[in-house]
Amino acid sequence: MTETPRRWFQIHLATAVVMTLAAGGMVGFNMQVREERDGPLSEIRGYGFPHIFYGDTYFVSIGFSEQGTTVVYQPSALDNVLATQHLRLGALAWDLLLALLAVVLCGAACEAHLRAWRRRPRERH
Repeated sequence: MTETPRRWFQIHLATAVVMTLAAGGMVGFNMQVREERDGPLSEIRGYGFPHIFYGDTYFVSIGFSEQGTTVVYQPSALDNVLATQHLRLGALAWDLLLALLAVVLCGAACEAHLRAWRRRPRERH
């Protein structure tokens, strides 16, 4: 029996499903609201994994006072005042690169497993 020549890019349907699920997981990670400090007086709340690529910058206070051995937070009038909204292109590029890498690695692992399974000797009945 002669086999038909393979195209230069061809994957199994199961690999496509696994890659779709991996891409959906990465979109889910990127759509969760996260917070990170952006300096001593500001905090970013936005979207992105592992870095926030779109978000709002808020002023926060760092007023603490020590009473004995206890540190007490002192709220300020500037707490949670919106300063700016921004899109970080560097963080967006990094997040897209990591998401693409995760999807490609999942696809490569699945495809390698399926091709090895296909090459194994089968019992003839």
